[in-house]
Amino acid sequence: LVYELRCFLRAFADSVGGADKLPQGAAFTSALRSWLTAGGGSEYQSDVGFVGGVVKFARIEFKMTMSKLQPSFKVRPVYELFLALIRRQLIGAPAGMQSAFAYTNREFVWMGTQESLVAGVFVGFAICFPVAFLVLLCATGSFSVAVFAITTIAAVVGSLLGFVAAFLGWELGTGEAIAATIVIGLSVDYTVHLGHMYVEAGEPLREGKIDVAATNMGVTVVAGGVTTLGSAIFMYACQLSFFLKMATLIAGTIAFSLIYSLFFFMPLCAVFGPEGELRTAREQLVLCGRRLKGDATLPT
Repeated sequence: LVYELRCFLRAFADSVGGADKLPQGAAFTSALRSWLTAGGGSEYQSDVGFVGGVVKFARIEFKMTMSKLQPSFKVRPVYELFLALIRRQLIGAPAGMQSAFAYTNREFVWMGTQESLVAGVFVGFAICFPVAFLVLLCATGSFSVAVFAITTIAAVVGSLLGFVAAFLGWELGTGEAIAATIVIGLSVDYTVHLGHMYVEAGEPLREGKIDVAATNMGVTVVAGGVTTLGSAIFMYACQLSFFLKMATLIAGTIAFSLIYSLFFFMPLCAVFGPEGELRTAREQLVLCGRRLKGDATLPT
């Protein structure tokens, strides 16, 4: 795990002929300070801190085999390993040494941020999917169409995240966590338009409703997908990896949204969709209000 170690105390001991020849007590502090300033230990000056002539902190640098910028689930085991190592080393240590800890520039600190962002993805899913279902239910007024639509959206998100993990080798890191939350909003669009047009179609049978939805909204959905894909292409010229990942996720979301909305959602409605006159949730609420008022001119 650790393949290179830089220890001021080891170098200091070597300079005096071995660890058994190190001075003790107050003489150690003065000898260490002299060695750091004028005795060949100048390269270790930043590793030892003196306050009021007393050593208040010290650090031992190391390099380990873990690569930089790893996802949190790879950093966490290394972090736990170092915590266990430090706990073993601190057993029986003097009171002044009980505050030792492992620090890796930013990897261990960033690990906590990554874990929060990844957890936020699942929290976002838990919030966005129910809200999206309610929006679909209000827009279409049909429970079955809303279920078909939210199933389609879940398939889009699952297919996209599975694709980038299986074929591109991406881990669920910071960039993916931020972009994944945005993806849900993009994947809703086309299914909502097609589902709303299915409900608004004046045809009594499923075949007629599908024909109206595909004719009036299908071309618009495809055109919107093409323009959004075109906008994502420009992001591939960026140098920051986040924008490159964002471009891939946007393009993948649009592609999967077109495929699932046209070739999964529409066939579901064609086979299992509701028939007859359908009303949006708003229209149904208006009718309920009129019924409560005893309006005799209500449509059947």
